[in-house]
Amino acid sequence: ESSTFDLSGHDATSIQSITHDAFSTPFPPLDQMIRITFVVGAGKLSRQKYDAKAMQILTAALRELDYVEDRGAGCSFDCAGCFKTQHDTGKNLFTVVVFPKVSGGGNASNNASGDANEGEEPLLPTNSPGYKIAVCSISTFQSLLSSQCPTYAQKRKCMECIEGLVELFQSIENKLMG
Repeated sequence: ESSTFDLSGHDATSIQSITHDAFSTPFPPLDQMIRITFVVGAGKLSRQKYDAKAMQILTAALRELDYVEDRGAGCSFDCAGCFKTQHDTGKNLFTVVVFPKVSGGGNASNNASGDANEGEEPLLPTNSPGYKIAVCSISTFQSLLSSQCPTYAQKRKCMECIEGLVELFQSIENKLMG
């Protein structure tokens, strides 16, 4: 299912407010993933209707809410908490497509492959930064670190996340050995 919202005539404050109001809490459990499309710009005939930085403002607000840009995201529960930017050349529109976070993981948890832990919550939510750090390769991590954590404060938060992962790993290892 898909819904489209046109942000023409909205200023920066309005766009940030809309984004925070809509995506600050996960959506209730859904039967199928939804896609929410925001029109944030247009070609030269309609360009004046949109804030010049509408796309930047919307994507920055989504990042503040821990949404991740994924240019390959699709309408599946694996992509919950992701967004992507697109240019519809046919209509000459610039859009941001958001796949909202869903509480309980939607049907993704019901499609498990019969694990013994079926029905239990995962140790790390699959769309969390900690999960992405834990499963990515070292080269991907280095790339993410330089692009997503340019400031010292962001690098410090990343380090705290890694320390949390180490503690989690140690507790799992202690349970296995004890």
